[in-house]
Amino acid sequence: MGVFGDFGYHVRAGRRAQVGWQGFRLQLETLLLSWVSERSGPRRLLLLGPSGGYTLSARFLKSFDHIVAIDKDPLAGWRFWARHSLRNLEWHTSDFSRIEWLFGFTKKVQPSHILFSNCLGQMPLQMPVSWSDWKAELQEFIHAVSSTCEVASYHDRLSLSGPSLKALLEKPWDQLIYQSDQKLLEATQKLLRTGQQLEARTHETDDLFESLDGHFTYLVWPLTPKQYHIIEFFRSADV
Repeated sequence: MGVFGDFGYHVRAGRRAQVGWQGFRLQLETLLLSWVSERSGPRRLLLLGPSGGYTLSARFLKSFDHIVAIDKDPLAGWRFWARHSLRNLEWHTSDFSRIEWLFGFTKKVQPSHILFSNCLGQMPLQMPVSWSDWKAELQEFIHAVSSTCEVASYHDRLSLSGPSLKALLEKPWDQLIYQSDQKLLEATQKLLRTGQQLEARTHETDDLFESLDGHFTYLVWPLTPKQYHIIEFFRSADV
């Protein structure tokens, strides 16, 4: 689709959100609204890495009393504001990958919910330190904050690219929801055995939350007609 800070990416993503991603966005909205509904009282969201908010729905965002968003892309805040026009939004252009800084910032914000918004699958390409070390720091952070707030993430597990994938799926992609990574693996392997020239790429997120107590769901996101991402949705166990 594009690269960090690329205006062309934001234009294309805005268009795809309207004409190609509606089904995925509805599936995601259902999962996110269910996550939010589990907690009563004031809702304050710490939103990490949302870019221009292309996969997030207005209904989900408006379920919060206040939103604090962080993204290091200097164009993301402007695109997010233009798309969602939220009065309850506080935006910070910053790099939240520094976990020590994120600990301190979270204490200041005191969120009821923390959402990693389709960002962790890109982290292995952006880390100034080893990915395994950073994952350990992230897991420590989530363990610490999940005692006082709800934590969720949706992120890339696998990218598939090749000829039109839509025709190869056993049923419409917007009906493909898996409740375990084993079923996801079986479905992916079946797709790769079709004989078509397909390329699969892992995003090194398969063990990102395995040590944490929570729930997993897997979705198919048709990024483009020739590129589908397998998305893992994780939500921590109820506080």
